[in-house]
Amino acid sequence: MATTTETTMMLEVEFDLSGAFQPGYPATGPSYASGGEPGEPDCIEDAEIKGLFIDRVKRDRFGLPVFQDIAFTRKVYERVDLLASLKPETRAEVLNALSDILSREIGEQLLEDYAEAA
Repeated sequence: MATTTETTMMLEVEFDLSGAFQPGYPATGPSYASGGEPGEPDCIEDAEIKGLFIDRVKRDRFGLPVFQDIAFTRKVYERVDLLASLKPETRAEVLNALSDILSREIGEQLLEDYAEAA
């Protein structure tokens, strides 16, 4: 008789992100024409998740791990699309839902990446 078991597994999931960088501007001081305008920080608009991926150990046709070296110390990894088996419309729905949930985090990550590249 089979016994049901449950567990929790931690995976590192990679998100492919995109968004439009909108540069901010400094505050302007008061002048004769106006009392000044507040500044705006840099921001990301239309932030979204384009894909979800994990890296897993690549296996040969016998199901054994593939190694990069003759000493069998460095395994070969392959990038796997977690949503590859979904229909395109379902994939889009999942990515849109995740984008909505994680929009703040996506924007922050894209801003960090933009700042590092600048």
